[in-house]
Amino acid sequence: MIKVEKSHLEELGFDWILDNYGFGGPSWVPGAAEWNLTGGTVGNGGNMDDIALPAGVTTRNPITSGNRSGDSAISENSIDGLLKSQAGRQAGARPPGVMGLHYLDDVNVHMLMRGLEQTKSVDVMAKPAVMTRSGQSSSISIVREFMYATE
Repeated sequence: MIKVEKSHLEELGFDWILDNYGFGGPSWVPGAAEWNLTGGTVGNGGNMDDIALPAGVTTRNPITSGNRSGDSAISENSIDGLLKSQAGRQAGARPPGVMGLHYLDDVNVHMLMRGLEQTKSVDVMAKPAVMTRSGQSSSISIVREFMYATE
């Protein structure tokens, strides 16, 4: 019996926040630009509370918070779910931020680079052998026992 199993996950992603970037010259509204580019939370995920904002900035307008990342990008099996719950991780958590950048030409632009690397492997190798005297019965049993709660 030989069993070799390996799972390897590498992820590198970027989350972006953009707050009211005006361009295209002045519009017919005094003090406003002809075109305005911004993010928002409608239809593209959550508020991205894990990105720190500078002092005085209170709103987050995410562009990419709906991207699949971390646990929402891959499905887990029951063993992974059990280990994660024992480690205190939340389901659906994004990978942590590695590097951030904000403020570009007086416009509130945030970029957070997220990185994740996980490796899991299982190796099982068994070569059972039994020696008996002639006429005697023998048996080999390889058992893996999992304890499940019944109540």
